[in-house]
Amino acid sequence: MISVPFTATLPLRKGIAHTPSSDQAMDDSTRSALLKAIARSRAWADIIANDPATDIETIAKRENLAERHVRFLRPLAYLSPRIIEAIAEGRAPTDLTVTRLVRNLPAIWADQEKKLGFD
Repeated sequence: MISVPFTATLPLRKGIAHTPSSDQAMDDSTRSALLKAIARSRAWADIIANDPATDIETIAKRENLAERHVRFLRPLAYLSPRIIEAIAEGRAPTDLTVTRLVRNLPAIWADQEKKLGFD
């Protein structure tokens, strides 16, 4: 359990719960990590598309990464441009991580946006 100190700025009323605003900006290091992972994944997809002899195993060896990690990040190459834009501008949810982004990512952009709350 994480406890965050919070002081209500609005007058308290019976039956109304006040919560902090979720309009906080995304952490710079998180945004940077997300954009780096997306860029790497897109670069790998381009390499595979342009060189039929290259596969995920080859990329993993070249990048000195586990093949499983490259496969894990691969869906980021097909991420909705709206989501990428929101991340780049810091408008993405503050709890968005690479893992949350990749897990069960739908193929259709509208579905991706809906799942991650960008609709």
